Amino acid sequence: MLENEFRKKLNDILNNVALYTTLEISEESISFWERLLRNNYQIKIDTYCIYCEKETTYTISSPRMAGPAPGSSTSFESKLDQLQGFHSLDFICLNVDSDAHTYNFSFFVDGKTVKKVGQYPSIADLQFPQSKKYKALLRDDYKNFTKAIGLYANNIGIGSFVYLRRIFENLILEKRNQALQQKDVELERFDKAKMEEKVLLLEDYLPAFIVENRKIYSILSKGVHELTEEECLNHFTSIKISIELILDYKLEEIQRTNKIKRMSDSISSIYNEMKK
Repeated sequence: MLENEFRKKLNDILNNVALYTTLEISEESISFWERLLRNNYQIKIDTYCIYCEKETTYTISSPRMAGPAPGSSTSFESKLDQLQGFHSLDFICLNVDSDAHTYNFSFFVDGKTVKKVGQYPSIADLQFPQSKKYKALLRDDYKNFTKAIGLYANNIGIGSFVYLRRIFENLILEKRNQALQQKDVELERFDKAKMEEKVLLLEDYLPAFIVENRKIYSILSKGVHELTEEECLNHFTSIKISIELILDYKLEEIQRTNKIKRMSDSISSIYNEMKK
């Protein structure tokens, strides 16, 4: 596995995977787990530091070189055997000279499965600060957003989907109101349409990703009514990021509008100066 791929997968597991989620260890993934749990020299992750209050880099505080190295001729069964049991990893922030800023992640390997059985700080602690940029955009829905993250962090999948679905519905409703003001949609036709059709009607007001993946709402609804807790937990991060894409699109719109206004005011000021 290439270094960038390794770090991306590691960041996802440490920052996004809920506690006690069952992950399979296959012949394809054994080298990843072997490197993380046994041969973790010079492993680094990019994450939010709750102490520095910014994105920074963490590294393993007591790295191990426990051979044989990943990719050797040792059999899959032998490598798997050496991973069994409990593993506790401490990561320290490279932004300070001491180990005061320490994160801990604990894993338990049982047969061909591994679970993250402990973590400090929690997923909520890591994700809440990063979601603050959406607070002004979400307004009342910001509480729903943080509740969804909090429930997910506490292994409550269906409940987290309820709040994500509510946020998605409200974001679509807001875009509907914008389209109505511009007379780009008909109210009666829109309100009678199913959610996927509503997204299509609003394609000029939504990110292309959401229009192309408009089944997101169906997944959310199925999660609330049919999926298990574990299935909702497994899908939470992808759905959450999809909602964040809508919010990022709104942020870009606001920034672009503000920049245009600033430049228009500046050009008007320059022109008026030159007329004197």
